[in-house]
Amino acid sequence: MLVVSLAFRWSAGIALALALSATAYGLYLGFRGGAVDGRAPVVAAALFVASELAFRAIEPPSASERAIASRGAVWLLAGTVATAVVGALLLVVAGSATAGLWLEAFGVAAAVAALAVVVAVVSRSR
Repeated sequence: MLVVSLAFRWSAGIALALALSATAYGLYLGFRGGAVDGRAPVVAAALFVASELAFRAIEPPSASERAIASRGAVWLLAGTVATAVVGALLLVVAGSATAGLWLEAFGVAAAVAALAVVVAVVSRSR
C-alpha cells in the first residue's frame, strides 16, 4: 500500500499504510504476550524515519533543494534519535516503577509531549 501511495503521491494512503504498520506491530505485541519488547524504541524510530522519508518523497521539488535537504537531514536525525531515546526512557520507567497514579501521569505527559513534537514538526514544515 505504501508503494502504491508513493507512486500516486497520495498522502492519505501513506498515512494509512504507516498507521496499519504500527497497528500490526501493536497487535503482534498484544498476541505475543510476555515481557515488554525491548526493540520497541527501534521500531518507533524506524516508523518515524519511514514516515518522514515517505512524505518528503511526495513533496514537490523546490529551487533551493540542497539547503532544504541538508537541513531536513539534520531534523530527521534529531527526530529519530529523540524518538528512540524517549521510547527507551519510557521502557525503563515502565519496567522499574510499580503501577500507580504517578506512572499514569507520566504516560499522559509523554503522550502530550509526543503530540507537541508532532505539532512542532508539522508547523515548521509549512
